[in-house]
Amino acid sequence: MTLQKVARESFVYTLSAALTRAILFLIIPLYVAYLSPDDFGLVNLFQMYVGFGTVFILLGLDQAIIRFFPVSDEEAKQSYFSSAILVVVITALFMTGVFLFFHKFWSLKLFDNRLVGKQIWWLVSILLAESLYVFIVAAYKASREVTQLLFLNVLKFSSFLASNVVCLHFFHFKVQGVLFSFLLCDVVTILAAFRVWRYLKISTFNLSFLKELLRYGLPLAPNIVFALLLFQADHYLLKVYCGLTVVGYYAFGYKIGSALIYLLWIVNNAWMPHLFGLKEEEIPEQLTKILMWTLFVVFSCYLVLDSVARLLGTHILPESYWPSLPIITWVGMAYLVFIFSNVVDTIFNYFKKVLYIPIILAVCALLNVGLNILLIPKYEMYGAVWATVISFVLAAVFTLLVLHHRHWILFDWKQVTKLAMIFTFSKIWTWLPFCSDGWGVVALHGLSVILFFGTIGFVFPQYKQEFQRTLIRVFRKVFSRS
Repeated sequence: MTLQKVARESFVYTLSAALTRAILFLIIPLYVAYLSPDDFGLVNLFQMYVGFGTVFILLGLDQAIIRFFPVSDEEAKQSYFSSAILVVVITALFMTGVFLFFHKFWSLKLFDNRLVGKQIWWLVSILLAESLYVFIVAAYKASREVTQLLFLNVLKFSSFLASNVVCLHFFHFKVQGVLFSFLLCDVVTILAAFRVWRYLKISTFNLSFLKELLRYGLPLAPNIVFALLLFQADHYLLKVYCGLTVVGYYAFGYKIGSALIYLLWIVNNAWMPHLFGLKEEEIPEQLTKILMWTLFVVFSCYLVLDSVARLLGTHILPESYWPSLPIITWVGMAYLVFIFSNVVDTIFNYFKKVLYIPIILAVCALLNVGLNILLIPKYEMYGAVWATVISFVLAAVFTLLVLHHRHWILFDWKQVTKLAMIFTFSKIWTWLPFCSDGWGVVALHGLSVILFFGTIGFVFPQYKQEFQRTLIRVFRKVFSRS
């Protein structure tokens, strides 16, 4: 496969992620307008439970399909697909039975009896639909049908947005309307994905193929569980210790602050295939450019996001959501660290030492849960966000310590440190009590953005041209033909 084709496919994946995340971002103002913080917290917990549930239904089979499909002929693809689908249906039926038989227990433990009795059907129905959607998306990726995948993702989230508008704005269904939208968009996408169903042929079920899929996919499932614990365990613990309303405050601030993570998909999709094709001696220069570019963009976006967050309070958000505002800055800070460590730990992938990644992830996930249990009862959502910051910082530190110990620091540490110090200097003076007026605080943060860009131009004059040349090269590779 040519580099141009990789670049084009990476661009399509990036475009797909950007469009779907933009659609999801448009839903947040709708939720704020029509859902109380209590309802917002319930919806957020529901999304979290669906995320965990799909891991146990899929058993890593979605990742296994991506691994085995590209090297298989048509008959083998049918065997892999049909065997995996059968397991997904069986595990989904098993979880359905567990939830329905013990519906009173789950309604209390998961939803504080906000979804009671047979309303647990919402959870099991969406779990099955979302699991099938994730598996279908994996099959499209494995078949390299990136254009169709883009269409499916945009279709799913557009229908989700439209259904939410109808259910919330016109019918005022609130939480039930959101759950209906979850289910509807998955069903619409599954029906639209008719191209992948050509692989479904039950007579091709093959036990040896299924064992091969599970042997590859099952070890990957714990990584996803640890990642979910790291990112979402605090939401559940906030419900346990503080109630759904606090979860709603925290969830809103978390969604706005974590918007920076969307930039990471651009890095992973557009740069990583290029990085893995380089020789080891070429890595330090190229990875430094990637790191400097990524951090420059993310630092800039964070400073802008932090400034805009000051406007949300009295000019955009309803008063019921004002307690969410301090969380935005801290969550954004945590994700700055996460993005840095996520780019750096691609070195493990380059040396095929990926075992370090789940180990670091597991340690930090367990630490995150422990810190949340310790801090949330006393500091509520502030304790949760501080636990997130600490966990992400330690994940970055552990990553750097391992890389240093193995002599794998393959980037210019001094340049990256200078950039981080410029950001810190630009940010830290906004914490000083110069003014308390709303617009004065916004102006102060605006000046910090100007200071950041001005200092960058003075300390790294070579990067002004380098960033321009890099962008031009990327777009030329994306739009050029093989």
